[in-house]
Amino acid sequence: MKIWFYIILFMLAISIISCDTENQSENLTTDTLEEHMGNKNMTTANTSGTILIEPSEYYDALSFDSIIELNSGIADIIYFPNTILPKEINVKFTTGTILTPKDAVLALSSVRDIMRIDDISYSVMEIDRREHMGFNVFYLKQIYKGLEVFNGSFEVIATFEGEPVAVSGYHVNGIDLDITPKLSSTKSKKSIKLEKGTKISSSRLIIYEVFDAYDEVISDSIDNIRLCWLFEIYSTDVLKQKEIIVDANTGDILSDIPLAIS
Repeated sequence: MKIWFYIILFMLAISIISCDTENQSENLTTDTLEEHMGNKNMTTANTSGTILIEPSEYYDALSFDSIIELNSGIADIIYFPNTILPKEINVKFTTGTILTPKDAVLALSSVRDIMRIDDISYSVMEIDRREHMGFNVFYLKQIYKGLEVFNGSFEVIATFEGEPVAVSGYHVNGIDLDITPKLSSTKSKKSIKLEKGTKISSSRLIIYEVFDAYDEVISDSIDNIRLCWLFEIYSTDVLKQKEIIVDANTGDILSDIPLAIS
Protein backbone atom coordinates (compact mmCIF):
# COMPACT_ATOMS: atom_id res chain seq x y z
CA MET A 1 0.00 0.00 0.00
CA LYS A 2 2.82 2.40 0.91
CA ILE A 3 4.37 1.95 -2.55
CA TRP A 4 1.10 2.84 -4.31
CA PHE A 5 0.64 5.82 -1.99
CA TYR A 6 4.06 7.22 -2.99
CA ILE A 7 3.42 6.50 -6.67
CA ILE A 8 0.14 8.47 -6.53
CA LEU A 9 1.86 11.36 -4.73
CA PHE A 10 4.62 11.39 -7.37
CA MET A 11 2.09 11.47 -10.24
CA LEU A 12 0.19 14.34 -8.59
CA ALA A 13 3.41 16.31 -8.23
CA ILE A 14 4.30 15.78 -11.90
CA SER A 15 0.79 16.91 -12.92
CA ILE A 16 1.05 20.15 -10.88
CA ILE A 17 4.49 20.97 -12.27
CA SER A 18 3.29 20.29 -15.81
CA CYS A 19 0.28 22.62 -15.41
CA ASP A 20 2.43 25.36 -13.90
CA THR A 21 4.97 25.09 -16.74
CA GLU A 22 2.19 25.23 -19.32
CA ASN A 23 0.78 28.40 -17.74
CA GLN A 24 4.24 29.99 -17.65
CA SER A 25 4.70 29.07 -21.31
CA GLU A 26 1.36 30.66 -22.24
CA ASN A 27 2.21 33.82 -20.31
CA LEU A 28 5.64 34.03 -21.92
CA THR A 29 4.11 33.65 -25.37
CA THR A 30 1.59 36.42 -24.65
CA ASP A 31 4.24 38.77 -23.24
CA THR A 32 6.55 38.13 -26.19
CA LEU A 33 3.70 38.72 -28.61
CA GLU A 34 2.74 42.01 -26.96
CA GLU A 35 6.36 43.13 -26.89
CA HIS A 36 6.71 42.36 -30.61
CA MET A 37 3.54 44.30 -31.36
CA GLY A 38 4.89 47.30 -29.49
CA ASN A 39 1.52 48.16 -27.94
CA LYS A 40 -0.24 46.45 -25.04
CA ASN A 41 -3.64 47.34 -26.45
CA MET A 42 -3.17 45.42 -29.71
CA THR A 43 -4.68 41.98 -30.13
CA THR A 44 -2.63 40.71 -33.05
CA ALA A 45 1.00 40.71 -34.14
CA ASN A 46 0.02 40.52 -37.82
CA THR A 47 0.98 43.99 -39.07
CA SER A 48 0.86 43.09 -42.76
CA GLY A 49 -1.88 44.43 -44.98
CA THR A 50 -2.36 47.85 -46.49
CA ILE A 51 -3.72 50.74 -44.45
CA LEU A 52 -5.33 53.27 -46.78
CA ILE A 53 -6.17 56.63 -45.23
CA GLU A 54 -9.05 58.41 -46.94
CA PRO A 55 -8.75 62.20 -47.43
CA SER A 56 -11.73 62.71 -45.12
CA GLU A 57 -9.62 61.25 -42.28
CA TYR A 58 -6.56 63.44 -42.84
CA TYR A 59 -5.23 65.68 -40.10
CA ASP A 60 -4.61 69.31 -40.96
CA ALA A 61 -1.43 69.60 -43.02
CA LEU A 62 1.35 71.30 -41.07
CA SER A 63 3.77 73.80 -42.57
CA PHE A 64 7.37 74.29 -41.47
CA ASP A 65 6.27 77.28 -39.41
CA SER A 66 3.50 75.34 -37.68
CA ILE A 67 5.92 72.52 -36.78
CA ILE A 68 8.28 75.07 -35.27
CA GLU A 69 5.38 76.57 -33.32
CA LEU A 70 4.26 73.08 -32.21
CA ASN A 71 7.74 72.55 -30.73
CA SER A 72 8.05 75.91 -28.95
CA GLY A 73 10.34 77.43 -31.57
CA ILE A 74 12.59 74.38 -31.99
CA ALA A 75 12.79 72.33 -35.19
CA ASP A 76 15.40 69.69 -36.02
CA ILE A 77 14.86 69.00 -39.73
CA ILE A 78 17.30 67.28 -42.12
CA TYR A 79 16.76 67.68 -45.88
CA PHE A 80 17.62 65.63 -48.94
CA PRO A 81 20.66 67.10 -50.76
CA ASN A 82 20.00 70.26 -52.79
CA THR A 83 16.26 70.24 -51.99
CA ILE A 84 13.77 71.61 -49.48
CA LEU A 85 12.33 68.10 -49.13
CA PRO A 86 12.65 66.88 -45.52
CA LYS A 87 14.39 63.56 -45.01
CA GLU A 88 13.99 63.59 -41.22
CA ILE A 89 11.84 65.63 -38.85
CA ASN A 90 13.24 64.94 -35.40
CA VAL A 91 10.60 66.76 -33.36
CA LYS A 92 6.86 66.48 -32.82
CA PHE A 93 5.37 66.48 -36.33
CA THR A 94 1.65 65.82 -35.83
CA THR A 95 -1.07 66.80 -33.38
CA GLY A 96 -2.38 63.23 -33.38
CA THR A 97 -1.61 60.43 -30.91
CA ILE A 98 0.30 57.37 -32.21
CA LEU A 99 -0.57 54.11 -30.48
CA THR A 100 -1.63 51.78 -33.31
CA PRO A 101 -0.41 50.97 -36.83
CA LYS A 102 -3.23 53.05 -38.31
CA ASP A 103 -2.26 55.97 -36.05
CA ALA A 104 1.29 55.79 -37.44
CA VAL A 105 0.07 55.86 -41.04
CA LEU A 106 -2.48 58.58 -40.32
CA ALA A 107 0.27 60.73 -38.77
CA LEU A 108 1.85 61.03 -42.24
CA SER A 109 -1.13 63.15 -43.30
CA SER A 110 0.16 65.94 -41.06
CA VAL A 111 3.33 66.24 -43.16
CA ARG A 112 1.79 65.35 -46.54
CA ASP A 113 2.53 68.76 -48.02
CA ILE A 114 6.10 69.28 -46.87
CA MET A 115 7.13 65.63 -47.43
CA ARG A 116 5.23 65.36 -50.75
CA ILE A 117 2.91 62.49 -49.84
CA ASP A 118 0.14 62.37 -52.42
CA ASP A 119 -1.47 59.02 -51.51
CA ILE A 120 -1.37 57.69 -47.97
CA SER A 121 -1.42 53.95 -48.64
CA TYR A 122 1.09 52.11 -46.44
CA SER A 123 1.72 48.73 -44.88
CA VAL A 124 3.17 48.48 -41.37
CA MET A 125 6.01 46.01 -41.84
CA GLU A 126 7.31 45.93 -38.27
CA ILE A 127 6.93 47.56 -34.88
CA ASP A 128 10.11 47.82 -32.84
CA ARG A 129 9.45 48.33 -29.14
CA ARG A 130 12.54 49.94 -27.59
CA GLU A 131 12.14 49.43 -23.87
CA HIS A 132 15.33 51.24 -22.86
CA MET A 133 14.28 54.38 -24.73
CA GLY A 134 10.57 54.28 -24.02
CA PHE A 135 9.28 54.47 -27.57
CA ASN A 136 7.98 52.46 -30.52
CA VAL A 137 9.33 52.61 -34.07
CA PHE A 138 6.75 51.87 -36.78
CA TYR A 139 8.33 50.79 -40.07
CA LEU A 140 6.01 51.72 -42.95
CA LYS A 141 6.23 50.61 -46.60
CA GLN A 142 4.49 52.49 -49.40
CA ILE A 143 1.93 50.45 -51.36
CA TYR A 144 0.51 51.12 -54.85
CA LYS A 145 -2.37 48.96 -56.12
CA GLY A 146 -1.24 46.17 -53.81
CA LEU A 147 2.44 46.32 -54.86
CA GLU A 148 5.40 47.36 -52.74
CA VAL A 149 6.94 50.68 -53.74
CA PHE A 150 10.59 49.77 -53.29
CA ASN A 151 11.93 53.25 -52.57
CA GLY A 152 8.95 54.48 -50.55
CA SER A 153 9.18 53.96 -46.81
CA PHE A 154 8.97 55.79 -43.49
CA GLU A 155 9.92 55.32 -39.87
CA VAL A 156 7.46 56.86 -37.43
CA ILE A 157 8.62 57.13 -33.82
CA ALA A 158 6.35 57.71 -30.81
CA THR A 159 6.54 57.24 -27.05
CA PHE A 160 4.68 54.37 -25.41
CA GLU A 161 2.07 56.98 -24.42
CA GLY A 162 1.56 57.93 -28.07
CA GLU A 163 3.45 61.23 -28.16
CA PRO A 164 4.99 61.78 -31.65
CA VAL A 165 8.80 61.96 -31.56
CA ALA A 166 10.07 61.89 -35.17
CA VAL A 167 9.39 60.83 -38.75
CA SER A 168 11.86 60.03 -41.52
CA GLY A 169 11.67 58.62 -45.01
CA TYR A 170 10.69 59.21 -48.60
CA HIS A 171 7.47 58.93 -50.60
CA VAL A 172 7.47 58.17 -54.33
CA ASN A 173 5.16 60.83 -55.68
CA GLY A 174 2.95 60.81 -58.78
CA ILE A 175 2.77 57.06 -59.53
CA ASP A 176 0.47 56.29 -62.45
CA LEU A 177 1.30 52.84 -63.77
CA ASP A 178 -0.39 49.84 -65.32
CA ILE A 179 0.68 47.03 -63.01
CA THR A 180 0.32 44.31 -65.66
CA PRO A 181 3.87 43.43 -66.80
CA LYS A 182 4.69 42.91 -70.48
CA LEU A 183 7.37 40.39 -69.47
CA SER A 184 6.80 37.49 -67.12
CA SER A 185 9.19 36.69 -64.30
CA THR A 186 10.53 33.80 -66.38
CA LYS A 187 11.32 36.02 -69.35
CA SER A 188 12.72 38.86 -67.24
CA LYS A 189 15.19 36.66 -65.40
CA LYS A 190 16.90 35.85 -68.71
CA SER A 191 18.53 39.29 -68.40
CA ILE A 192 20.42 38.11 -65.32
CA LYS A 193 23.82 36.43 -65.56
CA LEU A 194 24.20 34.42 -62.40
CA GLU A 195 27.59 34.01 -60.77
CA LYS A 196 28.83 30.54 -59.96
CA GLY A 197 27.32 29.31 -56.72
CA THR A 198 24.25 31.56 -56.87
CA LYS A 199 20.60 31.00 -57.72
CA ILE A 200 17.36 32.97 -57.88
CA SER A 201 15.46 32.18 -54.71
CA SER A 202 12.36 34.31 -55.31
CA SER A 203 10.83 37.05 -57.43
CA ARG A 204 8.06 39.58 -57.00
CA LEU A 205 6.58 42.58 -58.79
CA ILE A 206 7.39 46.00 -57.33
CA ILE A 207 7.21 49.68 -58.19
CA TYR A 208 10.70 51.15 -58.48
CA GLU A 209 11.92 54.72 -58.86
CA VAL A 210 15.21 54.97 -60.74
CA PHE A 211 17.76 56.89 -58.68
CA ASP A 212 20.89 58.64 -59.84
CA ALA A 213 24.00 57.14 -58.27
CA TYR A 214 25.12 60.58 -57.07
CA ASP A 215 21.82 61.92 -55.81
CA GLU A 216 19.26 60.54 -53.39
CA VAL A 217 16.25 61.94 -55.21
CA ILE A 218 16.72 62.12 -58.96
CA SER A 219 13.76 64.27 -60.08
CA ASP A 220 9.99 64.59 -60.21
CA SER A 221 9.75 62.89 -63.61
CA ILE A 222 7.25 60.03 -63.70
CA ASP A 223 9.43 58.48 -66.42
CA ASN A 224 11.72 57.37 -63.60
CA ILE A 225 8.99 55.25 -62.01
CA ARG A 226 8.88 51.70 -63.38
CA LEU A 227 7.06 48.43 -62.91
CA CYS A 228 9.79 45.90 -62.14
CA TRP A 229 10.61 42.38 -61.11
CA LEU A 230 12.73 42.10 -57.99
CA PHE A 231 14.83 38.91 -57.97
CA GLU A 232 16.45 37.72 -54.77
CA ILE A 233 19.79 36.05 -55.45
CA TYR A 234 20.88 33.46 -52.89
CA SER A 235 24.29 31.98 -52.24
CA THR A 236 25.96 30.22 -49.34
CA ASP A 237 28.57 32.97 -49.76
CA VAL A 238 26.84 35.97 -48.14
CA LEU A 239 28.95 38.36 -50.20
CA LYS A 240 27.19 37.09 -53.32
CA GLN A 241 23.67 37.52 -51.97
CA LYS A 242 21.87 40.40 -53.66
CA GLU A 243 18.68 41.81 -55.10
CA ILE A 244 18.45 42.50 -58.83
CA ILE A 245 15.73 44.78 -60.16
CA VAL A 246 14.65 44.24 -63.77
CA ASP A 247 12.23 46.43 -65.73
CA ALA A 248 9.10 44.29 -66.21
CA ASN A 249 8.35 45.90 -69.59
CA THR A 250 11.79 46.15 -71.23
CA GLY A 251 13.91 43.53 -69.46
CA ASP A 252 16.60 46.12 -68.61
CA ILE A 253 18.49 45.62 -65.36
CA LEU A 254 17.94 48.80 -63.35
CA SER A 255 19.71 47.96 -60.11
CA ASP A 256 22.04 45.37 -58.59
CA ILE A 257 21.96 45.64 -54.79
CA PRO A 258 24.38 43.62 -52.61
CA LEU A 259 22.76 42.51 -49.37
CA ALA A 260 25.98 42.02 -47.41
CA ILE A 261 27.00 44.94 -45.23
CA SER A 262 30.61 45.78 -45.92
